[in-house]
Amino acid sequence: MRLAHVRLYSPSQDQLHARLRTVPGDEDRLRGLVLRLRSGDEVALVAPPLPNGYDAVLMAVAPHRPAARVIEAFLWILTIQ
Repeated sequence: MRLAHVRLYSPSQDQLHARLRTVPGDEDRLRGLVLRLRSGDEVALVAPPLPNGYDAVLMAVAPHRPAARVIEAFLWILTIQ
């Protein structure tokens, strides 16, 4: 389930972007990162293979808590970096 769009910047400016890895076997060369948040939620950040600023998609696998709560937990990790 798509939860939100996340703006990413170049790897030197954005720690999440620097951790994205190519999704094996994906013909579109998507890059992704799977995270288990302190809340216990598991999310994936999926992005196209562009080098500069672009939008990624934050996704969660059902079942999960209400989308707003998962997004809140994800945003919390961004504030501690």
